[in-house]
Amino acid sequence: MNRAETKKSFSKDKLCSGIAMAMLVVSGDVLAETVLEEVVVTATRRAQSTLEVPYNITAVSGQTISDSGLSDLNDIAAVVPGLVTADLGADSGVNNSLIMRGLNANNPGATNILPNVVEPSVSTYLNNTPVYLNLKLADLNRVEVLRGPQGTLYGSGSVGGTVRFIFNEPDPTDSSAKISVGTSTSSHSGESNYDFDFVGNLALSDTAAIRVAAGVEHLGGVTDAMNLSQIDGSGNVVPEGGDAIGGGIATYTQKDTDDRDVTYLRAAAAFSLSSDTDVLLSVMRQESDADSDTYRRITDGIENGADWENGRRFLTPTEFEAQIVSLEVESELGFATFSSSTSTTNTEVMARNDISSLYESIDEATGGVAYFGSPRLAFMTEADAESEGFTQEFRLVSAGDSSVEWVLGAYYSDTESDLEVHDVDYSYEAWLASVPDVYYGLGTFLDVLNTFSDRTPPYTGAYYQDRSIDFTDKAIFGELTYRLSDDMQVTVGLRKFWQEFDASQTVALPYCGSFCAPDGNLNGATSEANSADFDDQLLKINFSYDIDDNTMVYATWSEGFRHGGANSFPTSGFAGVDTSFLVFQPDEATNIEFGVKGSIGDTTRYSFAAYRIDWENAQLDVYAGALGIPGVVNGDEARSQGLELEVNTIVGENLTVDLGLGYTDAEVTTDAGLLNFTDFVTARKGDPLPGVPDVQASLALNYLQPLSSGDLRYNLTASYRSSAETNFNEDFGNYANLDAFAKINASVTWQKDAVAVTGYVKNLTDEAGLTGVQNGRAAYSHIGFVGRPRTVGIRVSYDF
Repeated sequence: MNRAETKKSFSKDKLCSGIAMAMLVVSGDVLAETVLEEVVVTATRRAQSTLEVPYNITAVSGQTISDSGLSDLNDIAAVVPGLVTADLGADSGVNNSLIMRGLNANNPGATNILPNVVEPSVSTYLNNTPVYLNLKLADLNRVEVLRGPQGTLYGSGSVGGTVRFIFNEPDPTDSSAKISVGTSTSSHSGESNYDFDFVGNLALSDTAAIRVAAGVEHLGGVTDAMNLSQIDGSGNVVPEGGDAIGGGIATYTQKDTDDRDVTYLRAAAAFSLSSDTDVLLSVMRQESDADSDTYRRITDGIENGADWENGRRFLTPTEFEAQIVSLEVESELGFATFSSSTSTTNTEVMARNDISSLYESIDEATGGVAYFGSPRLAFMTEADAESEGFTQEFRLVSAGDSSVEWVLGAYYSDTESDLEVHDVDYSYEAWLASVPDVYYGLGTFLDVLNTFSDRTPPYTGAYYQDRSIDFTDKAIFGELTYRLSDDMQVTVGLRKFWQEFDASQTVALPYCGSFCAPDGNLNGATSEANSADFDDQLLKINFSYDIDDNTMVYATWSEGFRHGGANSFPTSGFAGVDTSFLVFQPDEATNIEFGVKGSIGDTTRYSFAAYRIDWENAQLDVYAGALGIPGVVNGDEARSQGLELEVNTIVGENLTVDLGLGYTDAEVTTDAGLLNFTDFVTARKGDPLPGVPDVQASLALNYLQPLSSGDLRYNLTASYRSSAETNFNEDFGNYANLDAFAKINASVTWQKDAVAVTGYVKNLTDEAGLTGVQNGRAAYSHIGFVGRPRTVGIRVSYDF
């Protein structure tokens, strides 16, 4: 194979697994001296050692992911300083909630229901395809984490940084396969977990091969629902005590409600068209299906409920499907390497959420007028979303090792997304029909409702939303590196972009009917459309100096952004929103970073960075106007500053110690009044940015013990994150102060030839670890998202 971007890294990655949090030690009977292997990445569009990249980057190898039992993004974030995410369980696939270097302005626990309009602050790539997916970490070559704004090479959405998932490619030099089977049990659960994974590589010729990775995972439920509504044969809640007029909701309890299943398939074919041109065609599909969410009850933002129990009235199932097809072509031109990356993406989400508390608060706020004082308000949000995207990128990367190196590129993407939401009524209309003779001559409450509400499909239930967004991004970009001497270089980068954003939306409150429609229609519907165009440029300047063969210092000034857009808000009538909110501007991050990285002998690597990021026009998801129409507004100014340290070292011959430490100080620097329905709430100067812990730390110990028959490998991984606030201050909804927590994982693997057997414990101390909340008005609806409890298991694999 001749893929210039990955060819060098592929040959070295067979040897390299000493990356980031845990490094594989080569046994003394293989090498006389144990050393840390070189780590090669392609984040700069060139194959380089991480020690040669003049900014802060972490790479986690596929071997490390396997040895340490890392299974998803939550596990990756736990071991990478400066990277945070909310563990939303099955709902982690709905939105990208990654936070890097503290740049976040939204409650991380409120991203599990509807796909957000606002773009995430951390961009994610699967190979060279920009897409977010809560990926099943299997058959990965490595994960690259690029910290700080990466706007010149990676474009919109890389305000805080970029995470790249690089898969193993088909290998034309080898035919092999691996099967892995595992089972485990989790505390607080009466069910078992199991998983099965297969990887096969088939060499078709000296220049062609195919590779397939597939698997299934089942996680048994761990959460008990203590307050579920009983539903009768007609789909309505059962009145308590049989009292159809005045009775509350009859409830029941169900154990282990949050079962989850994940299936994935990745297939790739690699072949050479000529000695200079290589092709890689990949198809990936992943599906997840969960019966409900993993969360606990909380009260007033304080953790005082049972860890894996909640009081929601409905189960909240989620289904997620993603399919990605990509074609990569690479050709050696002599003076440069030409690359083309073409991809299509399709994602579908079905999410359900108990929204009863919202309607209870509306009824309470109106003194019982809004819903006639019904004693039974039970509503379920049913959200269905689909997104389709096309991306094309061309790159030209200079060849050779001259004093001048350059990267040139052109980028195009078009993404269309659609969302339909219904708040389905399980109680209200049935209760209305059961209350007779409200007023003389009017009959039931339902007859009164029918005088001003038609509820013509699709305008049924309590709320309806239909949103469509089309976003087009065009850009040209480049970076030029000039070597001032053998030890000193400077890099200048530029990205120029042109973007178009079109949005249309219909929102209806069918039970409010003509009272809630600007034109008086009986469905309570409001429809609007809007668009916006943007063009701008981003810059980057980087300077690095090699103090000696083992030590580099660097300084970077870089910019990042998220694209702007348009809100489809009505501007007249009782639900009208001021026209100043029809367009939201791109936000901009300016990063200044200083760092040093290097090695001490053959046994220690280190990387240290200090940074400050000034953030302007931060984008926030809001609900605007009397109808609470979802949209995006701009905040004012914030800043994040911090320190990051990573050390990887070998102690003796067979023990590796890997330390990661991150400190983040992220806060609002200018008072900002932010739209909240018809009012404003203020993010005050000095308020923390939501969901950002001050301190993160990770420690990994790996020990290899050679035996007369095989080897034993011991792994212990611990991670810690300090307390964090989920919103700017207590004036904002979904505010809570989350406690600090630590988690510990441990495993022992015996391996001989083709067979490996691993026993493991994840979350050894059974720590719940809240990372996000949702606070409704009613106490039963307060929830905090928790991780899975202590899990003990065994896994067996066989290579053939």
